[in-house]
Amino acid sequence: MSQASIPPASRTTSTRGNLPLAVVLCLIVMAPPALAWAAPFWSQPTPWKQALPAGPALAFSQYAVDLGKVRPADELRATFRFRNTSTVPVTIQELIPSCGCLMPRLDKQVYAPGEAGQINLRMQPANETPGEKEFFCDVVYRDTQTRTDRLTFRLHLPEQRLSVRPPALIVYQLSNQPTTQPLFVHDSRGHQVEILSLRTGSPFVKASLTPPEGFSLEQIQPAQKSKEAAQAVSALTPANINPPVKPSLTPIPETEPLPETTAGKNRSQRRPSAGHSDPFVTEEAHQPNEKIVYITVVAELPPGRHHALIEIETTDPETRFLKVPVMIQGRNVERPKDMHQSHGLRK
Repeated sequence: MSQASIPPASRTTSTRGNLPLAVVLCLIVMAPPALAWAAPFWSQPTPWKQALPAGPALAFSQYAVDLGKVRPADELRATFRFRNTSTVPVTIQELIPSCGCLMPRLDKQVYAPGEAGQINLRMQPANETPGEKEFFCDVVYRDTQTRTDRLTFRLHLPEQRLSVRPPALIVYQLSNQPTTQPLFVHDSRGHQVEILSLRTGSPFVKASLTPPEGFSLEQIQPAQKSKEAAQAVSALTPANINPPVKPSLTPIPETEPLPETTAGKNRSQRRPSAGHSDPFVTEEAHQPNEKIVYITVVAELPPGRHHALIEIETTDPETRFLKVPVMIQGRNVERPKDMHQSHGLRK
């Protein structure tokens, strides 16, 4: 039968049978865009209310200084500049050097938002053994929390012709008598050492080329404190952050007769050395071309910890000044027995 012979009623029935299928396909195509458009009206997302943690407040211009191979010098320095980039004040609580020879210095402790400052690390080449060195200093500070930044100081030290030992002194002044410790200035070229003057950075410390009455090098005993204890007390606390007091100059006349000693009569006992971190006196015999500087801590020492910097002026053109840091530990403050109340922390 041909298509022309189909009745009109049969054509209408076939067209109506395909209509539901077309509607379903249309709904499937339109459903995703419609649902996406209507989703914001059905539910509102909960906003994120937790604040992100604040970043470190201090930003240093550099965290490492590498001087490379340096020439003989009196003193070498590394300067680390920083800025408080936060909106809160920053308090630098402590400077902890890997070696007390670094003598870190800071102008003040509290820095306002946007304020800049700098930390200086200083070391004396004459106090160190030659070769590659790497030191560091940890900066402990507080903004909204306590943080620590590490500053690194690298350099290559040459062979020193003029040197001083020990490189640092730690003196425990717990008696009612003055305490004396010697420093030995040595010239590896065999030249006679000439000392022009001495400077001390504390009114409680005296320096002289003449030994105190009744003093002899045989009286020096090995230190009873362990090396770990010596390293602990060399860490600088906030008390050392403030600028040092202007040193008092104690000149020594060039015409002053120098004490004559021999290698057989002058010896000091020594514990094993570990380089720059060992502040103890050596056991090596006093050499004829050495000079001895006698460092005396007065008996009337206030309680607590004190610091000094011994500066030795010489005639050597390469190393004009030798510097030795000194830490003095006095008696602790005694509290009355009937005192039961706390009056805050001692600074």
